[in-house]
Amino acid sequence: MLLKLIINRVRGVLMEPRREFVSILNENKSRRAILTQYIIPFLTLFFVTTFFGSVIFGPTTFRLGSGVVLRSIFHLILVILVTLYGSAFILNKLFSVFQIPRNGTKAFTLMAYAFTPVYIAMILSGLLPRLEALLNLIGLYSIILFWIGCERLIEMPFERRQWFVPIGLIIIILFYLAAKLILGAIFAR
Repeated sequence: MLLKLIINRVRGVLMEPRREFVSILNENKSRRAILTQYIIPFLTLFFVTTFFGSVIFGPTTFRLGSGVVLRSIFHLILVILVTLYGSAFILNKLFSVFQIPRNGTKAFTLMAYAFTPVYIAMILSGLLPRLEALLNLIGLYSIILFWIGCERLIEMPFERRQWFVPIGLIIIILFYLAAKLILGAIFAR
């Protein structure tokens, strides 16, 4: 049942994002519900596909061992979670600068669903590691979803959105790079 809901949600977010973000807004799910019912299933599938993709198609598993592969998968999962939560926290603080009422749940919801193409790119590139650079381009669709999510989910007018979205994207990228660097140093030990 959960799988069918996730597939329908992904289809809606990717194919009809304007309508789907309104539907998401009306659901008013908690961060915990979004994490457990949407993000965790994607990250679990990423874990499985990346492990099997590296065993079947990736030469690094045989050279470095499965322990290194598992550690790098966990590292990336933590980077994604830290980026989601950290960026949502900062974006929520940024709402007031753009005269939008602060709402941490909406900020997290925006991040969680706008990241959908990133989750798909992670899963596909995990399964087919040699095509990773090409498959990661799928994640760029997240920029459009972020824009639409700001419009429909956050209900941000165009004149504010045209500044909020680029600033928000810079924050997300910086958070991702910082999380990757810091967690990379921790996992390297």
